[in-house]
Amino acid sequence: MPIFSRHWISPQTNLPDPNRLRVQGAALQVEISVPQQLAAALQQAQQPIPAPQVGIAIIDTGASITCVDDAVLQGLGLTPSNTVPVATPSATSVDQPVYACVISFPGTPIGPLPFSTVIGSQLAGLGCIALIGRDVLQFCQLVYNGPEGFWTIAF
Repeated sequence: MPIFSRHWISPQTNLPDPNRLRVQGAALQVEISVPQQLAAALQQAQQPIPAPQVGIAIIDTGASITCVDDAVLQGLGLTPSNTVPVATPSATSVDQPVYACVISFPGTPIGPLPFSTVIGSQLAGLGCIALIGRDVLQFCQLVYNGPEGFWTIAF
């Protein structure tokens, strides 16, 4: 069972920093890449496979489906398979594009996860390229320890 734990430590005191966890959340580095089927097709056609896009993902228990920044997905040359209505915090519904991709977690024991459905979203303003939603969390145990300034995820 892969387990990853992240402690937010204060650089001034070298002690756990609960406030940093509050501000930055359960965040970890991710790589977004093209699906295996597309990579194989590009390789067979002797076309270059786009380099993975690297950034930060935030674990979001409020997101029912994992979201990836639309610009990242388009930067990989991916095209949406369709659109779905997505409810926003303001209770409005917006049609968002759906993509397939692979999400990897460098520096963790969590293996690459192939997704047939991620929602293309505008995430740059949040300082991340992905939100890991409940579609992934349903297979995990997540511990968010605010007083100690750390979080742990186990698959």
